[in-house]
Amino acid sequence: MEEEDEEARALLAGGPDEADRGAPAAPGALPALCDPSRLAHRLLVLLLMCFLGFGSYFCYDNPAALQTQVKRFYFLFI
Repeated sequence: MEEEDEEARALLAGGPDEADRGAPAAPGALPALCDPSRLAHRLLVLLLMCFLGFGSYFCYDNPAALQTQVKRFYFLFI
């Protein structure tokens, strides 16, 4: 339990222990892109997942559609 508290304090500046010590809280301890509960993080992950799907389609399905044209082109040179 104590290890989890130390880890939480390291990640989230301005926790309950820092308020007791009088240390100023960090204005943005975790940027919006690194905090999974923020909208900016969720939109970034959604965008990356969309690019992953597009990349998979582009790498596998697009060349497969050109298979007959490529075979016909190389058959002329054999």
